[in-house]
Amino acid sequence: MQLRGGSSKGPYFKAEDLPSNKMQKDQVLLAAMCGLGPEDARQIDGLGGSDPLSSKIAIVSLSN
Repeated sequence: MQLRGGSSKGPYFKAEDLPSNKMQKDQVLLAAMCGLGPEDARQIDGLGGSDPLSSKIAIVSLSN
């Protein structure tokens, strides 16, 4: 799901839908924001904004 609030926007992921391996999870999250690494921080064609301060990702799950 994608949510927008003010100038910030970004995708929300259910934790259970993401890989448990941290490196694979990072790759999925970076791909969702249309970047492959830190050098792509000014991406403009993914789900994030053109500035890292306005690009957010949330991973949600039920609490214990």
